[in-house]
Amino acid sequence: MDEFPYVPDPEVWRQQIHKYAKEGAERGAYTLGIGYNHGIVLISQNPYLAEENYKIHEVHNHIAFVGAGRASDITRMKECVILEADVMELQYAAQDVRARDLAHNVLSTLAEERATTMNPLQAVVLLAEIQAHKNMFYKVLFNGEVIPSENFASIGGKLSNDYTNWIEEHCKTAYKEGKTLKEAILFGIECLACAVYEQQNEEYDEEPEKKLRDEKQAYTQILRQGQAIEIAVLDRTIKDAIKFTPLSPTHLRKEFAPLTHEELEEILKNYLPPRR
Repeated sequence: MDEFPYVPDPEVWRQQIHKYAKEGAERGAYTLGIGYNHGIVLISQNPYLAEENYKIHEVHNHIAFVGAGRASDITRMKECVILEADVMELQYAAQDVRARDLAHNVLSTLAEERATTMNPLQAVVLLAEIQAHKNMFYKVLFNGEVIPSENFASIGGKLSNDYTNWIEEHCKTAYKEGKTLKEAILFGIECLACAVYEQQNEEYDEEPEKKLRDEKQAYTQILRQGQAIEIAVLDRTIKDAIKFTPLSPTHLRKEFAPLTHEELEEILKNYLPPRR
């Protein structure tokens, strides 16, 4: 009988923890960040929106936060980011608060501290920031890696070996700069419908006509299951200090009005089965 208990190989242990954290993060629903001509629109699949449980949060007047994965980890990371943003504003100035610094100094450090523990972070976080002339995203993975991107980013769903999801691999090439807010929202809804279809079917090799039909059915299923689409905007043209604006259906139709009531009805009619 061995005198010492079994000690696992550190590399095997690290791989198991990494796999556990990745699987937890992949349970999160999809969120897209899309740049448009005046800022950023964030579109998220949120089944708890009716209960006022929001996924997209304001971090600072020009920075938004959204996560995918284990709710407790997302809440912890959100609180740390908001606290650090407030401290940075007090120490320096509001314009010195940057999403890149928050991603590296706060979220990355927090993820790295728990990367080798029994309870690693099981979440992926996206910080969105509007700058003077460009839109930036910083994706923070469960292992502390920070991935910057411009104009388009997505979290949630199954991750590939390079930590991109289906939307980034298949829809980023279709994104074009200079979209209006209306065009960005429509593009995001189409991407979300495609992603839900892919997540449910794992393969995407049917004929184009069947693809489109199944995309519409996938989005219809989102609505029928009581799930909702949460939308928020960071707009650099807003004169007030706070650039963050959540968009409810009422906002879409009346206040912010990127879509008229008739246009919104037309979109839903295209995705929902016709009334009998």
